[in-house]
Amino acid sequence: MRSLLPIGLSAAFAVGCTSVGLSVEAPSEDVPARHDHSGHEHVRAEHLRAEHLRAEHLRAEHAHEAALVAPRLHSLEVTVEEKRDGTVEVEQTFTLEAEGRTIRRGPVLNFVTVFHGPAELVLDNGMKVESVVRKGEAEPFQEVRGDGQRLLFIGSEDVVLEHGRHEYTVRYRALGGWRKRGGELFDAFDVTGPFQGFVIDRVRARVILPSGVALERHSTSLTGSKAEGPGFTVVGSGNELAVETTAPLVGNHSLFLNTSWSAAGFSGRRHWVQVLLQHPRLPLSAFGGAALLLALWLILAGSRRREKNKTVAATA
Repeated sequence: MRSLLPIGLSAAFAVGCTSVGLSVEAPSEDVPARHDHSGHEHVRAEHLRAEHLRAEHLRAEHAHEAALVAPRLHSLEVTVEEKRDGTVEVEQTFTLEAEGRTIRRGPVLNFVTVFHGPAELVLDNGMKVESVVRKGEAEPFQEVRGDGQRLLFIGSEDVVLEHGRHEYTVRYRALGGWRKRGGELFDAFDVTGPFQGFVIDRVRARVILPSGVALERHSTSLTGSKAEGPGFTVVGSGNELAVETTAPLVGNHSLFLNTSWSAAGFSGRRHWVQVLLQHPRLPLSAFGGAALLLALWLILAGSRRREKNKTVAATA
């Protein structure tokens, strides 16, 4: 399943006191010092230069402070279970660092919800969030649907998170974005797609197939890692693929798990149902085309019949 993402907006925070910069207006060096006829023009120019340097220092200092309070996840663990009926169940558990900043409400995650289905038609995966838990207790949440994406606002608007670590678990179900080629199904899942804008210290991800279904092939793609080398370890055996990062992820990071397995026993009925529901004009167009072909056939058949009757009449 592609990021219920993979596209578009970054994950963000609904935060309080996010303005950490300080606007300091520095005197311009292009404006000459006013002459006060006291012989201190040189001293005033030096003073202006000193003020300018002080303002630049303040700007740099507050830019550094802003970098220090960037949203951070201590850990992210994701489990994706592929189902035989064409759906996937996903569980995301992440620990949010709230040290040294005031976070109002909680994190906002962005999921891409479109993928290419049968006949390359773009389908929405119908993502449904089943639960959100924080520190073992049910947490309020709100889903906002967009064009090809879903924003998940976690927490209450009037709640300010206390400093410390907050562990969240999000569970949702969606239509699987796998594609069939030959006798195999292929899928790709963007593990960190909903968490763009976060620094993530450690990621663990698993893709689990139904019992008795073995992975045929798999690969992993990672960007945004501070590690030298691949930046992850992979263990793939039986019906499970497990990947773990070895260094923090920063910037526009991504972690894609690409898998393939035998299509035997998997149903694509749900995908075709969504084709009919989300592209209702397609069946009408197909019906219209079939009706047109039938009409043309009847016209040609009638024409041939008349020609045959004329030939028989002339012979008689």
